[in-house]
Amino acid sequence: MNISRQLSELHQRKHVLPAGNATAGLCLALKALGVEGKKVAIPASVCVNVPLAVLLSGNEPVFFDIDPKDFGISVEALRQSQERVDCVLAVHAYGSMCRIEELAALCKEKGLPLIEDFAVAQGARLQDRPAGSFGDASVVSFGAGKIVSCGGGAVLTDDKALFSELERHDGLLPDFTQEKHDGVGALMREFKISYNSWLGKDLNGFWKEFRRSALAAGPHFLHRYSPQWDAPIAAGLSGLDENLKGRARRAERLRRSLKSELIEAVAAPEGSVYWRFNLRVRRGRNELLKRLLRKKLPVSSWHAPADLFYRDRKERRTDLTRSDALGAELLNLWVDEAAGEDYLVSVSREINDFCSSLKQEVTP
Repeated sequence: MNISRQLSELHQRKHVLPAGNATAGLCLALKALGVEGKKVAIPASVCVNVPLAVLLSGNEPVFFDIDPKDFGISVEALRQSQERVDCVLAVHAYGSMCRIEELAALCKEKGLPLIEDFAVAQGARLQDRPAGSFGDASVVSFGAGKIVSCGGGAVLTDDKALFSELERHDGLLPDFTQEKHDGVGALMREFKISYNSWLGKDLNGFWKEFRRSALAAGPHFLHRYSPQWDAPIAAGLSGLDENLKGRARRAERLRRSLKSELIEAVAAPEGSVYWRFNLRVRRGRNELLKRLLRKKLPVSSWHAPADLFYRDRKERRTDLTRSDALGAELLNLWVDEAAGEDYLVSVSREINDFCSSLKQEVTP
């Protein structure tokens, strides 16, 4: 079975365009929808590639605070905003289903196109509908660290005319090359190094440098899909159910092993999936993160609010209180197939020991 047919059946979509990656897919969706020179609403707590896609498509990202229950863009913040936006880009962040039905209804009411990003939420569902079936266009990723991880992405829609526009814009892109792959990797390494060096300081301090580098590296993201990804994606999609069940088992293992009132496992809405196992660390998150990394245990703190890396916060005082709090407290633990028993035992022990040491510091 080809991947377009697999994705069509999995996500209840009529048309599927394989894309070079999710960043390219978001650009294609915006261009095909005729969104150019416009303002695009996105959640602040999101991967830095999402606002980059908006910029690369010739638009301006407008950052909104998140809903604390699902980390998606806040419907209330969007409805109450005095700033006009021309498109909404809804993200199912961290594998958690956002309030996509309410966002779709709001977009319909206001006559706005809706793009659904389910890059890290493949397999999630809202009742009988899968993630990826709600937007005018919906984008999934098969890049590194995703639910199915091998390379490439896809854009899905039910609109035949929109699909034709997607194909037209995709046809204008160059082929995938190793140079493009390396260019994207170099940007992500630069971001990681800069992020880690500024961690615990003012993350907004290197926004000019990163924005400049991101825009310069932008053309590396914009390429067509490569057929070399067909077989691994098809295999990954065929094994999606077992993949998700394994992630849920490992997440439950962590949930049972982590025992401290200083940490809280994030409770995602029903129907969500485990991209990572998400913890909120109420005290000492940065210190714990560095401790785990020194032990060479894979963890991350993604995502600090993405606006910090693209604009000066002082120039626009948008209320992003919830996004800031999440960025300061979130710790992501691995639950994919690479998270073996040794990892689960070691990371749980280190976190429990760290929390115990913090409690002892405040004990009279």
